[in-house]
Amino acid sequence: FFFLMIRRPPRSTPLYSSAASDVYKRQLSLFDSEIARLTAIEGRISEISDYIDINWVRVKSDKLRESLIKEIQRWIGKYSSYLRDDLTKKLANLQEFTRDVEEGIKLMPESTETPEEKAQLDRIMNLLRDMKEVYEMSKKELQNKPVSYTHLT
Repeated sequence: FFFLMIRRPPRSTPLYSSAASDVYKRQLSLFDSEIARLTAIEGRISEISDYIDINWVRVKSDKLRESLIKEIQRWIGKYSSYLRDDLTKKLANLQEFTRDVEEGIKLMPESTETPEEKAQLDRIMNLLRDMKEVYEMSKKELQNKPVSYTHLT
């Protein structure tokens, strides 16, 4: 198996391994979980009253509460921005890949008599192979538990 390696032409777009994809999905899931955790903490902090009585001392807590909420919202914004930017990049890459495949398929040679025509047909076959692999990988990922982008506001 390892002795016979056929060199394939470079792909038009890099495809990720399943293991890398799993790690990546876990990271995104952790981000989503962290946003949910911070949102829950923000809710608990916002319920704190303006004054807290500790024995005979009354502490004014509104400034601390506002400061904590502001910091939590800043972190939620960072996590949300990362998820949003990541999703935007993925969609842009997929759109570019689809456009490349569409353009490549339009250039179908009339015959395969010349080396150029054979090379063009080979490029088209590679594009179709890549498209099928991306489709199968996407289908598999969607059938598994997909990452929930619930915090992209």
